[in-house]
Amino acid sequence: MKVLKFIGLVTLIAAANINAVELPVGSYTVKVTRSDLSVSTGEIRAVAGRTAYLSSLDQHSFMEKCEQSSEDTTATPGHVTVGYTFDVTPAKAFAHDIHTIRWEITDLVDTKRIKVGNCTIDQPHITGVKFERSLVLKAGSSFTETSGPYEVTIARLK
Repeated sequence: MKVLKFIGLVTLIAAANINAVELPVGSYTVKVTRSDLSVSTGEIRAVAGRTAYLSSLDQHSFMEKCEQSSEDTTATPGHVTVGYTFDVTPAKAFAHDIHTIRWEITDLVDTKRIKVGNCTIDQPHITGVKFERSLVLKAGSSFTETSGPYEVTIARLK
């Protein structure tokens, strides 16, 4: 065994053949289901200590602001981004592959039209959930979490 020193602060005991260390690699499928049965799926691959990302996002435009003067009307558009983002970071801890999983789901429920003077603007109603968890997820196993109208299933393929 070798003892390596870094700036005198950290001492790392490493095996003579550092290439023999097995780092966790994960290949995952992600399935997001909403209670109205709409489904979105994706696949992601991650390497130990590095975060891999997956997202499915849509942008919706709406009339955010309206100003009217005696001569003209100025309309200002707004945008809202909805969908899901997902990321996973695998790591090795005490001979287990630990996977830190995070996701955020946002959904445009509806848009209300509001009359302001002689102008009409839109007010989007957005709902969403955030989730984070670290867990042991072996190859061939899956994890499902339900939050509100959403169900997210992560299956580790490799």
